[in-house]
Amino acid sequence: MTTYRVEIGVGLMGPMEGLLAESVADFRALFPNQAHAIKHLARAAHIRWLEYASGKRALPNGKQLQAVSGTYLSSIRIEEDGELRYVIYSDDPKAEWIEEGFPSFDMKKMLRTSDRAHMGKDGTRYMYIPFRHKTSGATAGLGLVMPQAAESWWVSPNRQSSAVTGHYREASVNGGGPVTRNTYTWGDRLTRAELEGIGIDPDSKIGQRMEGMVRFQNNEDRGGQHVTFRVMSEKSSGWLMPKRDGAFPAKAAFEWVQQHYERVMKTALEEDVKNMGGRIQ
Repeated sequence: MTTYRVEIGVGLMGPMEGLLAESVADFRALFPNQAHAIKHLARAAHIRWLEYASGKRALPNGKQLQAVSGTYLSSIRIEEDGELRYVIYSDDPKAEWIEEGFPSFDMKKMLRTSDRAHMGKDGTRYMYIPFRHKTSGATAGLGLVMPQAAESWWVSPNRQSSAVTGHYREASVNGGGPVTRNTYTWGDRLTRAELEGIGIDPDSKIGQRMEGMVRFQNNEDRGGQHVTFRVMSEKSSGWLMPKRDGAFPAKAAFEWVQQHYERVMKTALEEDVKNMGGRIQ
């Protein structure tokens, strides 16, 4: 698994600073402005990577990402690594394809390896794929924001939520160990007729995405989790993932640091030397 890292540290300039670093134990006390500068530069780079990854800030090429995964965002962490060195990194498996991209591929190939796959009576493998939808007030998590008309439809007190009622175990169709499956009780669904009734064309792109939507009980989600399920089968003609170019959010954050590092650290060092009664020529 590839870990993407942005490392930022104090690079002492000149032989005098190098000797001082070796002989003085408390660098922060001797160079407080540099210590302050490197800390805040690292924090700013961390925030910038998060903003690139969440789509809150456009990348230098003008492209704006959609937040594909809450786990990816939460994996972008900052740590102090030794004396005045900071590491910003992500070890999420999705970081590699977000950063580097990937070639086109047939998603149906996963039906031969995934424990989530089922098998029909005719021996055809299939899998239920959930697509999540967010309400307008959601600030995190997966999914596209649903139209206000659909959100208002779910707000009605008469709408019944679906729920996971239990679990059972069965053998994997791909030869692995036992697989845990859920049992459900189903509530209301946003049907084709209901979509037409709230003014959304069920044959439009957004209508096709939302047809069959259910809402799961989830108190932590403040109103539930809105999901549509689609079946991916070995007989399906679609489910082809197009080639994706790399977005390079970590690289963009690193290049931003490179642009500002020398000026910021030189200014901080000048201030520290002035405080010691010296002067940089």
